[in-house]
Amino acid sequence: MKTLMKMAMVLAPVAAMTFSTAPADAQTRCISHEGAVKQLAKKYKETVVGRGLAKGNKSMMELFVSKKGTWTLVVTNTKGASCVVAAGENWFDVPATKVVAGDPT
Repeated sequence: MKTLMKMAMVLAPVAAMTFSTAPADAQTRCISHEGAVKQLAKKYKETVVGRGLAKGNKSMMELFVSKKGTWTLVVTNTKGASCVVAAGENWFDVPATKVVAGDPT
């Protein structure tokens, strides 16, 4: 829990809980994508393990994970501003499953 609190305190200045309709003061807590990547690598040894485009291609979600199990979810808009939307610890990978077309599961 202490690790999570430390992460929250360090990342708080760059975090924003909403992205597309956030007030101007919330958006100022975001930083450049390059700065976010460098900060996560330097402070937590986290690297990106997955990316995806949000509906409408207006933003990109990225998941950063460390070997110690810390993780951070970052959203980056089309102007390159990155915001932390969630962070935690005890991340673990699960085996990939094959998706079959038409299978509802």
